[in-house]
Amino acid sequence: MKKLLLSTTNLTLVSAFANDATECTTPVGRIVWGHPTKSKGKTDQHNQPIMKDGVQVQEWAFGLAIPKAEFNAEVWPLMSQEIAKGYPNGAPGKFSYKYVDGDGVDNAGKPYSDREGYAGCMVLTITTTLQATPLVKFENGVYTQLGPDEIKCGDYAVVGLNFVVNVPKDVTHTPSVYVNPTIVQRIGFGKEIVGNFNADPNAILGGKEYALPAGASATPIAPTGGPAMPGMNAAPATQPAQQPAQQPAQQPPATQPTMPPAATDFVANAAGQPPATTAPTGPVRPTDPSHVHDNGNGTEQWLVNGAWDGQAHPVGGAPAAPAMPGQMPPR
Repeated sequence: MKKLLLSTTNLTLVSAFANDATECTTPVGRIVWGHPTKSKGKTDQHNQPIMKDGVQVQEWAFGLAIPKAEFNAEVWPLMSQEIAKGYPNGAPGKFSYKYVDGDGVDNAGKPYSDREGYAGCMVLTITTTLQATPLVKFENGVYTQLGPDEIKCGDYAVVGLNFVVNVPKDVTHTPSVYVNPTIVQRIGFGKEIVGNFNADPNAILGGKEYALPAGASATPIAPTGGPAMPGMNAAPATQPAQQPAQQPAQQPPATQPTMPPAATDFVANAAGQPPATTAPTGPVRPTDPSHVHDNGNGTEQWLVNGAWDGQAHPVGGAPAAPAMPGQMPPR
Protein backbone atom coordinates (compact mmCIF):
# COMPACT_ATOMS: atom_id res chain seq x y z
CA MET A 1 0.00 0.00 0.00
CA LYS A 2 1.32 3.45 -0.91
CA LYS A 3 2.08 5.60 2.09
CA LEU A 4 0.72 9.11 2.49
CA LEU A 5 3.28 11.71 3.56
CA LEU A 6 2.10 14.39 5.94
CA SER A 7 4.37 17.31 6.79
CA THR A 8 4.53 18.82 10.27
CA THR A 9 3.04 22.06 8.93
CA ASN A 10 0.12 20.73 6.89
CA LEU A 11 -1.07 17.86 9.11
CA THR A 12 -4.77 18.61 9.64
CA LEU A 13 -6.91 16.60 12.03
CA VAL A 14 -10.69 16.82 11.80
CA SER A 15 -12.24 16.62 15.27
CA ALA A 16 -15.89 16.02 16.06
CA PHE A 17 -15.43 16.82 19.74
CA ALA A 18 -16.63 19.90 21.57
CA ASN A 19 -14.73 23.10 20.84
CA ASP A 20 -13.92 23.61 24.51
CA ALA A 21 -12.47 20.10 25.01
CA THR A 22 -9.09 19.97 26.71
CA GLU A 23 -6.39 18.69 24.38
CA CYS A 24 -3.42 16.64 25.49
CA THR A 25 -0.46 14.86 23.91
CA THR A 26 0.66 11.96 26.05
CA PRO A 27 4.23 11.03 26.90
CA VAL A 28 5.49 7.80 25.36
CA GLY A 29 3.43 4.90 26.66
CA ARG A 30 2.89 1.25 25.84
CA ILE A 31 -0.33 -0.23 24.46
CA VAL A 32 -1.14 -2.99 26.95
CA TRP A 33 -4.64 -4.03 25.81
CA GLY A 34 -6.95 -3.47 22.85
CA HIS A 35 -5.98 -1.91 19.52
CA PRO A 36 -6.23 1.69 18.25
CA THR A 37 -7.12 0.77 14.63
CA LYS A 38 -9.29 -2.35 15.03
CA SER A 39 -12.85 -2.06 16.28
CA LYS A 40 -15.14 -4.32 18.30
CA GLY A 41 -18.89 -4.21 18.89
CA LYS A 42 -19.74 -1.96 21.83
CA THR A 43 -21.67 -3.41 24.78
CA ASP A 44 -23.26 -1.93 27.90
CA GLN A 45 -22.50 -2.71 31.57
CA HIS A 46 -24.60 -5.89 31.25
CA ASN A 47 -22.57 -7.05 28.20
CA GLN A 48 -25.56 -6.42 25.91
CA PRO A 49 -24.89 -4.97 22.42
CA ILE A 50 -25.46 -1.24 22.02
CA MET A 51 -27.45 -0.72 18.83
CA LYS A 52 -28.04 2.28 16.57
CA ASP A 53 -30.33 2.13 13.52
CA GLY A 54 -30.42 -1.65 13.85
CA VAL A 55 -26.62 -2.04 13.77
CA GLN A 56 -24.28 -2.64 16.70
CA VAL A 57 -22.15 0.41 17.49
CA GLN A 58 -18.44 -0.13 16.79
CA GLU A 59 -15.82 1.03 19.27
CA TRP A 60 -12.06 1.46 19.01
CA ALA A 61 -10.54 1.02 22.47
CA PHE A 62 -7.09 0.46 23.93
CA GLY A 63 -5.12 0.93 27.12
CA LEU A 64 -1.97 3.08 27.21
CA ALA A 65 0.39 2.45 30.14
CA ILE A 66 2.24 5.67 31.02
CA PRO A 67 4.96 5.80 33.71
CA LYS A 68 3.47 7.38 36.82
CA ALA A 69 5.87 10.34 37.08
CA GLU A 70 5.17 11.38 33.50
CA PHE A 71 1.42 10.78 33.84
CA ASN A 72 1.28 12.98 36.94
CA ALA A 73 3.32 15.73 35.29
CA GLU A 74 1.85 15.81 31.77
CA VAL A 75 -1.54 14.09 31.71
CA TRP A 76 -3.26 14.47 35.07
CA PRO A 77 -3.09 18.32 35.22
CA LEU A 78 -4.98 18.59 31.91
CA MET A 79 -7.45 15.85 32.82
CA SER A 80 -8.24 17.45 36.19
CA GLN A 81 -8.59 20.83 34.47
CA GLU A 82 -11.31 19.37 32.22
CA ILE A 83 -13.07 17.62 35.11
CA ALA A 84 -13.22 20.94 37.01
CA LYS A 85 -15.32 22.44 34.19
CA GLY A 86 -18.20 20.16 35.16
CA TYR A 87 -17.40 19.77 38.85
CA PRO A 88 -15.74 22.98 40.12
CA ASN A 89 -16.10 21.81 43.72
CA GLY A 90 -14.47 18.47 43.02
CA ALA A 91 -15.60 15.28 41.30
CA PRO A 92 -18.22 13.16 43.13
CA GLY A 93 -17.19 9.95 44.83
CA LYS A 94 -18.68 7.80 42.10
CA PHE A 95 -16.64 9.15 39.19
CA SER A 96 -15.04 7.23 36.33
CA TYR A 97 -11.56 8.66 35.72
CA LYS A 98 -10.79 6.25 32.84
CA TYR A 99 -7.46 5.09 34.22
CA VAL A 100 -6.24 2.48 36.70
CA ASP A 101 -3.18 2.35 38.93
CA GLY A 102 -0.95 -0.38 37.52
CA ASP A 103 0.22 -1.17 41.06
CA GLY A 104 -3.31 -1.51 42.44
CA VAL A 105 -5.81 -4.39 42.30
CA ASP A 106 -8.78 -5.12 40.04
CA ASN A 107 -12.38 -5.76 41.11
CA ALA A 108 -11.54 -9.40 41.80
CA GLY A 109 -8.65 -8.43 44.09
CA LYS A 110 -5.99 -9.49 41.56
CA PRO A 111 -2.90 -7.24 41.28
CA TYR A 112 -2.75 -5.28 38.03
CA SER A 113 1.01 -5.67 38.22
CA ASP A 114 0.57 -9.32 37.25
CA ARG A 115 -0.34 -8.07 33.78
CA GLU A 116 2.32 -7.29 31.19
CA GLY A 117 3.33 -3.60 31.17
CA TYR A 118 1.16 -2.41 34.09
CA ALA A 119 3.63 -2.17 36.96
CA GLY A 120 4.80 1.38 37.75
CA CYS A 121 2.30 2.94 35.32
CA MET A 122 -1.09 4.59 35.16
CA VAL A 123 -3.06 2.79 32.44
CA LEU A 124 -5.33 5.18 30.53
CA THR A 125 -8.48 3.82 28.84
CA ILE A 126 -8.81 5.50 25.42
CA THR A 127 -11.97 4.97 23.33
CA THR A 128 -13.88 6.36 20.36
CA THR A 129 -16.94 5.34 18.35
CA LEU A 130 -16.30 7.75 15.48
CA GLN A 131 -13.69 5.98 13.37
CA ALA A 132 -10.30 4.29 13.55
CA THR A 133 -7.72 6.71 14.88
CA PRO A 134 -5.12 7.86 12.29
CA LEU A 135 -1.83 6.06 12.77
CA VAL A 136 1.51 7.67 11.79
CA LYS A 137 5.23 7.49 12.31
CA PHE A 138 7.70 10.41 12.23
CA GLU A 139 10.76 9.90 10.06
CA ASN A 140 13.14 12.29 8.26
CA GLY A 141 11.07 15.30 9.25
CA VAL A 142 7.73 14.07 7.92
CA TYR A 143 4.80 12.07 9.28
CA THR A 144 4.04 8.91 7.31
CA GLN A 145 0.59 7.40 7.58
CA LEU A 146 0.67 3.72 8.50
CA GLY A 147 -1.77 0.91 7.79
CA PRO A 148 -3.98 -0.51 10.55
CA ASP A 149 -1.80 -3.63 10.89
CA GLU A 150 1.43 -1.68 11.40
CA ILE A 151 0.92 -1.42 15.15
CA LYS A 152 0.07 -4.09 17.70
CA CYS A 153 -0.72 -4.50 21.37
CA GLY A 154 2.66 -4.24 23.10
CA ASP A 155 4.08 -1.46 20.91
CA TYR A 156 5.03 2.00 22.19
CA ALA A 157 3.17 5.14 21.12
CA VAL A 158 2.35 8.78 21.74
CA VAL A 159 -1.36 9.63 21.52
CA GLY A 160 -3.16 12.89 20.88
CA LEU A 161 -6.20 13.14 23.17
CA ASN A 162 -9.30 15.20 23.80
CA PHE A 163 -10.67 15.21 27.36
CA VAL A 164 -14.40 15.97 27.69
CA VAL A 165 -16.11 15.96 31.08
CA ASN A 166 -19.40 14.04 31.23
CA VAL A 167 -22.02 15.41 33.64
CA PRO A 168 -24.99 13.01 33.34
CA LYS A 169 -28.53 14.37 33.51
CA ASP A 170 -29.87 11.48 35.58
CA VAL A 171 -28.62 9.14 38.30
CA THR A 172 -28.66 6.08 36.05
CA HIS A 173 -25.45 7.22 34.34
CA THR A 174 -22.00 7.52 35.92
CA PRO A 175 -20.20 10.88 35.89
CA SER A 176 -16.93 10.55 34.03
CA VAL A 177 -14.43 12.08 31.67
CA TYR A 178 -14.28 10.98 28.06
CA VAL A 179 -10.76 10.19 26.80
CA ASN A 180 -10.94 10.40 23.00
CA PRO A 181 -7.99 9.74 20.65
CA THR A 182 -7.26 12.10 17.77
CA ILE A 183 -4.04 10.54 16.42
CA VAL A 184 -1.56 7.79 17.33
CA GLN A 185 2.15 7.99 16.61
CA ARG A 186 4.03 4.72 16.72
CA ILE A 187 7.30 5.27 18.55
CA GLY A 188 8.74 1.78 18.74
CA PHE A 189 8.00 -1.91 18.66
CA GLY A 190 7.52 -4.04 21.75
CA LYS A 191 6.87 -7.65 22.56
CA GLU A 192 3.32 -8.48 21.50
CA ILE A 193 0.84 -8.75 24.36
CA VAL A 194 -1.87 -11.36 23.87
CA GLY A 195 -4.75 -11.76 26.32
CA ASN A 196 -3.57 -9.36 29.03
CA PHE A 197 -6.70 -9.69 31.18
CA ASN A 198 -5.83 -12.98 32.95
CA ALA A 199 -9.54 -13.64 33.42
CA ASP A 200 -10.32 -15.93 36.37
CA PRO A 201 -13.40 -17.99 35.38
CA ASN A 202 -14.21 -18.79 39.02
CA ALA A 203 -14.15 -15.11 40.00
CA ILE A 204 -16.21 -14.03 36.97
CA LEU A 205 -18.60 -16.95 36.46
CA GLY A 206 -18.76 -18.23 40.01
CA GLY A 207 -18.78 -21.96 39.19
CA LYS A 208 -22.54 -21.94 38.59
CA GLU A 209 -24.19 -24.95 36.98
CA TYR A 210 -26.69 -24.18 34.21
CA ALA A 211 -29.61 -26.32 33.02
CA LEU A 212 -29.77 -26.91 29.27
CA PRO A 213 -32.42 -24.65 27.69
CA ALA A 214 -35.13 -26.07 25.45
CA GLY A 215 -33.68 -27.23 22.14
CA ALA A 216 -30.13 -27.57 23.49
CA SER A 217 -28.23 -30.86 23.76
CA ALA A 218 -25.17 -31.88 25.76
CA THR A 219 -23.92 -33.78 22.70
CA PRO A 220 -23.63 -32.73 19.03
CA ILE A 221 -26.89 -32.82 17.05
CA ALA A 222 -27.00 -34.19 13.52
CA PRO A 223 -28.57 -31.83 10.93
CA THR A 224 -32.05 -32.76 9.71
CA GLY A 225 -31.87 -34.63 6.42
CA GLY A 226 -28.07 -34.65 6.48
CA PRO A 227 -25.61 -37.53 6.89
CA ALA A 228 -26.30 -39.79 9.87
CA MET A 229 -24.17 -39.56 12.98
CA PRO A 230 -21.55 -42.34 13.27
CA GLY A 231 -23.21 -45.46 14.72
CA MET A 232 -26.75 -44.60 13.61
CA ASN A 233 -28.59 -47.31 11.65
CA ALA A 234 -30.26 -45.97 8.52
CA ALA A 235 -32.40 -48.25 6.34
CA PRO A 236 -30.53 -49.29 3.14
CA ALA A 237 -31.94 -47.84 -0.06
CA THR A 238 -32.60 -51.33 -1.50
CA GLN A 239 -34.38 -52.65 1.60
CA PRO A 240 -38.22 -52.63 1.67
CA ALA A 241 -39.55 -49.84 3.86
CA GLN A 242 -41.35 -52.31 6.16
CA GLN A 243 -38.18 -54.26 7.09
CA PRO A 244 -36.32 -53.46 10.30
CA ALA A 245 -32.65 -52.49 10.10
CA GLN A 246 -30.39 -55.57 9.89
CA GLN A 247 -27.64 -56.41 12.36
CA PRO A 248 -24.36 -58.02 11.11
CA ALA A 249 -24.85 -61.84 10.99
CA GLN A 250 -21.29 -62.61 12.15
CA GLN A 251 -21.30 -60.14 15.06
CA PRO A 252 -20.17 -62.00 18.21
CA PRO A 253 -22.96 -61.92 20.83
CA ALA A 254 -20.60 -60.49 23.46
CA THR A 255 -20.04 -57.29 21.45
CA GLN A 256 -23.67 -56.52 20.62
CA PRO A 257 -25.29 -53.76 22.70
CA THR A 258 -28.16 -54.78 24.95
CA MET A 259 -31.13 -52.70 25.97
CA PRO A 260 -33.48 -53.27 28.89
CA PRO A 261 -36.68 -54.82 27.46
CA ALA A 262 -39.79 -52.70 27.62
CA ALA A 263 -42.95 -54.08 29.23
CA THR A 264 -44.46 -54.57 25.76
CA ASP A 265 -41.44 -56.40 24.29
CA PHE A 266 -42.83 -59.91 25.15
CA VAL A 267 -45.91 -61.79 26.30
CA ALA A 268 -45.36 -63.83 29.48
CA ASN A 269 -46.34 -67.51 29.58
CA ALA A 270 -48.23 -69.21 32.36
CA ALA A 271 -45.09 -69.40 34.50
CA GLY A 272 -44.57 -65.64 34.22
CA GLN A 273 -41.45 -66.02 32.03
CA PRO A 274 -40.91 -64.93 28.42
CA PRO A 275 -41.03 -67.77 25.86
CA ALA A 276 -37.54 -69.19 25.39
CA THR A 277 -37.75 -69.03 21.61
CA THR A 278 -39.26 -65.53 21.31
CA ALA A 279 -36.77 -62.67 20.69
CA PRO A 280 -37.66 -59.04 21.54
CA THR A 281 -39.40 -57.39 18.63
CA GLY A 282 -38.32 -53.85 19.50
CA PRO A 283 -40.25 -50.90 20.89
CA VAL A 284 -43.82 -50.16 19.86
CA ARG A 285 -44.55 -46.95 17.98
CA PRO A 286 -45.71 -44.35 20.55
CA THR A 287 -49.27 -43.12 20.32
CA ASP A 288 -48.32 -39.68 21.67
CA PRO A 289 -47.41 -37.50 18.60
CA SER A 290 -44.83 -35.59 20.67
CA HIS A 291 -42.93 -38.87 21.12
CA VAL A 292 -42.46 -39.26 17.36
CA HIS A 293 -39.82 -37.23 15.49
CA ASP A 294 -39.95 -36.90 11.69
CA ASN A 295 -36.42 -37.12 10.25
CA GLY A 296 -37.61 -35.41 7.07
CA ASN A 297 -36.45 -38.22 4.78
CA GLY A 298 -39.35 -40.67 5.00
CA THR A 299 -38.22 -42.04 8.36
CA GLU A 300 -38.89 -41.19 12.00
CA GLN A 301 -37.51 -41.71 15.50
CA TRP A 302 -39.40 -42.63 18.68
CA LEU A 303 -39.13 -41.54 22.30
CA VAL A 304 -38.87 -44.86 24.19
CA ASN A 305 -38.33 -45.09 27.96
CA GLY A 306 -37.63 -41.35 28.10
CA ALA A 307 -34.94 -41.32 25.37
CA TRP A 308 -34.92 -40.99 21.57
CA ASP A 309 -34.03 -44.37 20.03
CA GLY A 310 -31.92 -42.79 17.23
CA GLN A 311 -33.39 -45.11 14.57
CA ALA A 312 -34.77 -44.61 11.06
CA HIS A 313 -38.22 -46.20 11.37
CA PRO A 314 -40.44 -46.00 8.29
CA VAL A 315 -43.06 -43.34 8.91
CA GLY A 316 -45.97 -45.18 10.60
CA GLY A 317 -44.24 -48.53 9.94
CA ALA A 318 -42.59 -51.36 11.86
CA PRO A 319 -39.93 -50.78 14.55
CA ALA A 320 -36.20 -50.94 13.83
CA ALA A 321 -33.41 -52.51 15.87
CA PRO A 322 -32.56 -51.06 19.32
CA ALA A 323 -30.57 -47.81 19.36
CA MET A 324 -26.94 -47.41 20.35
CA PRO A 325 -26.51 -45.75 23.79
CA GLY A 326 -26.22 -41.95 23.80
CA GLN A 327 -27.81 -41.29 20.40
CA MET A 328 -29.94 -38.16 20.04
CA PRO A 329 -32.51 -37.22 17.39
CA PRO A 330 -31.54 -34.74 14.66
CA ARG A 331 -33.20 -31.36 14.70
